[in-house]
Amino acid sequence: MLGLDTNVLVYAHRAELPEFGVARRLISDLLSGKEKVGFTHTVLHEFIATVTNAGKFPRPSTMTEALAQINYWLAAPNASVINATLDHFETLSELTKSGDFNGQKIYDAQIAAVCIGNKVSEFLTNDSGFEKFTQLRIRNPFTGPLKWEPTDEFLWHGPVDPNLDVDESISQMYEEMMANDFMTKDED
Repeated sequence: MLGLDTNVLVYAHRAELPEFGVARRLISDLLSGKEKVGFTHTVLHEFIATVTNAGKFPRPSTMTEALAQINYWLAAPNASVINATLDHFETLSELTKSGDFNGQKIYDAQIAAVCIGNKVSEFLTNDSGFEKFTQLRIRNPFTGPLKWEPTDEFLWHGPVDPNLDVDESISQMYEEMMANDFMTKDED
């Protein structure tokens, strides 16, 4: 199972960010593949808090758009939300005993503990701070050998019209998702 960090999701959602093309292609490739992709609750909550924050974006996403994006990702057959395991606090304690984990830094440790507990084989992030969690294999998909190259077509989401501004592009994507009923997962 692969895990995704908040920054990867934000980059894939916000077309005005320079990492958008690579992040969008990465998620498209992963959600079209066979390997399971796990999303922690903390990552999903951080995604919502970030993309709806007017302090971070002049035109933030609406709550409806943020939730629709998450539901769209989770509709992929190989996507799932992963939860804390029974030994979560033991793992969290082990991860945090050797470092400076106060304030907001505890959330990264919590994400790492959930991933470790769920046997995530690789965690994709653009945050070098995760490298301190040696029990979790960390890869940066924006640099080095794992870098995804964007293409004109996206397998999972479809192309974004470059002639639309960010709000129009997100609204168009949301309307297409609703029209194509991508929000429900086939449970067969």
